[in-house]
Amino acid sequence: MLYEDLLADPQAFVDRVCAFADIPAIQLSPEQLAPVHSSETSVIPRHPAWTRLGVSVGNWIYDHEWEAAVAVVKRLRLRRWFLELGSRFPKLEREVEHRMRRKLMADIEALESILGRVCGNRRLEPRQPLA
Repeated sequence: MLYEDLLADPQAFVDRVCAFADIPAIQLSPEQLAPVHSSETSVIPRHPAWTRLGVSVGNWIYDHEWEAAVAVVKRLRLRRWFLELGSRFPKLEREVEHRMRRKLMADIEALESILGRVCGNRRLEPRQPLA
């Protein structure tokens, strides 16, 4: 099972996991089918060092269960300041993408061989046999 299987049919993916784990099937609700923490809205932080510090402090507060501090952080909307304000990531240049795919093609083909299936749109072109 691959991530693409989850994206294509979340309920079938969960059904297969439940069957494998030998547990009762779980019916997904519409809320559970909604994207969570999507990277599509990720931005380049305006101040990366401050963002790293803010995230580290936030994680420490959360790990130590300081509910009052978590409430203050939420009320001040600090997450937005650290993680949501900034410029969008540039789209990956086509030539860079092709170079990466060519470099990883042997690994992709090895994985496909192990899985017994083609790995979706990650394919660029089949490796040409040596003459």
